[in-house]
Amino acid sequence: MALQHGAEYKLLPDIPLEIQFLILDQLYTGRRPSRIANLTPLALTCLAWAGHIQSLLFCDITLNYSNTGAFLSLLRGNALPFARECSSWRISLRPLGSHRRWATVRVLSLRFCILYTAENLWAFIDLFPGLESLECSGWLYNLDDTSAAASDVARTTPTLHLKRLVLESSNKHSPQFISRQLAARDIVVDSLPVTLAAEADRDASPCNVLLSRIGPMLQVLTVTKLPKEVGPIIPLDISNCTALRHLTLHLRCNTANPMHMNTPLTSFIYQISTAPLTTLTLEIILAALSPLELQWQDVDAILTAYAFRGLENVTVRVKSAAKSSSTFGELTRHLQNRMAGLQQRGLLLVECGEL
Repeated sequence: MALQHGAEYKLLPDIPLEIQFLILDQLYTGRRPSRIANLTPLALTCLAWAGHIQSLLFCDITLNYSNTGAFLSLLRGNALPFARECSSWRISLRPLGSHRRWATVRVLSLRFCILYTAENLWAFIDLFPGLESLECSGWLYNLDDTSAAASDVARTTPTLHLKRLVLESSNKHSPQFISRQLAARDIVVDSLPVTLAAEADRDASPCNVLLSRIGPMLQVLTVTKLPKEVGPIIPLDISNCTALRHLTLHLRCNTANPMHMNTPLTSFIYQISTAPLTTLTLEIILAALSPLELQWQDVDAILTAYAFRGLENVTVRVKSAAKSSSTFGELTRHLQNRMAGLQQRGLLLVECGEL
């Protein structure tokens, strides 16, 4: 039976629409090309399906240096002032007919994107009113964070509430360039995974400015791949994270001096002594040290103090490249003995391995 143009045709009338949507949700799996191939033909089936499939296809978008220009052109037909500054490699993104077509975007990943000014950054982010997760990695250019216009834009924009903000270094490029701009805006973040691996990250002051803004509301913090060089110029400061409940620290020591690991480890833990911490995960990588050489009793003394009375779980993962005659069981027992306070309270989980 042929359908007239614009007719509303309901498939599977005996099955509630909510159940039909759950079935469609199951097709949103796998890699993005397969998701598009699975869902796009079904969007032409009926208007109800089209709206739901649109929200699936346009809830997670990744932009990089090659497709940013085409995406911006798609948004407003080259009307955005910064579209001409970006690459114009063409891509095929076809929204399915919603008057608020970008309100469905929940996750936005920006990888090596070229947005030269802070005004451009805010104008771009504000195109997605339903944004819940923002991932930034490898920015190529330092945003102009000194202009009065940029500050005005940050002050006049509404509060940005993100469930998840990801800042990730890549090779020589650091996302810290946007940290000050994010801090200039009224922003609330629930979870922050931050990777500081580039040379520029030895000066963590931009990230510290951001943490001073979002720290009082931050619930989950994951710090990975801190700069390998001993003694950063300005270390990461997490003392403002007073509401933190879950903390993961990934620390690496390339030297044979135990103090190069003991000092930053205990410093990080001391900084969040006022937070209602419930879960702590320590991932320790030792290139030249044996785990037996670290002062685990110092960590135990801090974590068993009254300030951390809300702790429910402490996981210690240790990987070492140093040759040792100790077996996995012996290393585990050594850490349990050195961290006897946590072990007696049933909070300690030890995992050991080799690099």
